Amino acid sequence: MFNCIFCSMSVVLMTVSPTPGTSGLQFPATMKRRGRPKGSDTTVIGLRKKGAKVTGFAKLCADDKRSQMLRWLFDGKDVCSTSSQTYKPDTVPEQFRDNLVLSVLGLISAYVDVPYVKQHIRSSPPQWTCAVCSVELQEDDRSVSCDRCLLWVHFSCANLKRAPAKKEWFCRACRQS
Repeated sequence: MFNCIFCSMSVVLMTVSPTPGTSGLQFPATMKRRGRPKGSDTTVIGLRKKGAKVTGFAKLCADDKRSQMLRWLFDGKDVCSTSSQTYKPDTVPEQFRDNLVLSVLGLISAYVDVPYVKQHIRSSPPQWTCAVCSVELQEDDRSVSCDRCLLWVHFSCANLKRAPAKKEWFCRACRQS
């Protein structure tokens, strides 16, 4: 038993002699690590850490893309993959107009009638609305798209004066969740 002069902790020392000539060396025993591991994105109680990095929709794995698209489509309702019928939505969320989503629509074919959704997207006018103020975006409006939820926001609604300098931009809701 040895008392550390720096932190006043008791440390058990063990003698290790793996090579000849080092028989007198003493090393502290390995200590059990405490707390969450370094690099963890969640707090001790499971909440997201402040400043934790948000991942854009394009960089998500296939399972995360599927669950995100189903959340957009079903608005939090229960989805059962064992259902024999596929769902034909009355309205398709705006996010489904984005090319990133159109390219991976096959991921939700077990839940949704994909040809029906594609036909619904083609038949409806390509109009986007601001996710904050719910006003339709015009071609001359300055707006930015969130790279996670794929919704568009006016510069003024996002408190932006110029286009974001970073390659990816996330809305307030996506940064906080």
